[in-house]
Amino acid sequence: MGSIPRLIVSLHDVHPGSAEQIQRQRHDLKQAGIKALSHLVVPEFHHRQSTFHSASLCQWLGDQQSMGDELILHGYYHDRIGQTEALRDLFWTRFYTNQEAEFYSLSERESRKRWNDGLEQFKGQGWRSPGFIAPAWLLDSGLVKALQEEGFDYSVVYQGVLDLKRGSDARLHRIPTLCWSSRSWWRRQVSLVWNGFCFQTFLSKGIDFRVSLHPLDVDYPLIWGQIMTMIRRAVRFGYQPVTYGEYHADLSNHKK
Repeated sequence: MGSIPRLIVSLHDVHPGSAEQIQRQRHDLKQAGIKALSHLVVPEFHHRQSTFHSASLCQWLGDQQSMGDELILHGYYHDRIGQTEALRDLFWTRFYTNQEAEFYSLSERESRKRWNDGLEQFKGQGWRSPGFIAPAWLLDSGLVKALQEEGFDYSVVYQGVLDLKRGSDARLHRIPTLCWSSRSWWRRQVSLVWNGFCFQTFLSKGIDFRVSLHPLDVDYPLIWGQIMTMIRRAVRFGYQPVTYGEYHADLSNHKK
């Protein structure tokens, strides 16, 4: 990846109900030196109001894109309504994600329909989504080939970035992430301790890493304070903020 360490900042779960939080986050991150980041846009979050029916949010997102940010299709509903689940899946569907792992066991046929519906709505705004990111990064392994056939350049899982532009084989490029869980007091405390430890490790080794943010993060002062301190330190340390698309493009250039 080169001698300059990269920092990918992404804002998850962009939809009308999170617009105010997302805009606050983007403002603070810009002040901290994040010139480019990735917005993960959900077309119909939890089967509620369509993101594309909010003219003000779409206008704002279009403005961010024109200034260098990236817009990525992030699921379609971001929930599991109507899906059945086996007992073995309960950890991922109930504890880890709270019923939001939309593409964890979704059929290929339904997955393709949701991708295409989402991409059509992106296209209606003049947007393009070069990648697809499943909610909670949980994507059935059988869907990777389908993503390639649909023409996506990359996807993202917990372990890193999946390069889908390699012919028949997708390749995982590992890049660790910092992510906070705010669903309960104990989750917030564990997140603060664990992410603090991981951040020091990343910085000491000068390795690429991701900061994956959710709307509620900005509502908890201790969490948001830690995030902003880390971002400022990384920028001062010489990290270059990039979008997922820019990171993937760099991977492609290094393959040649």
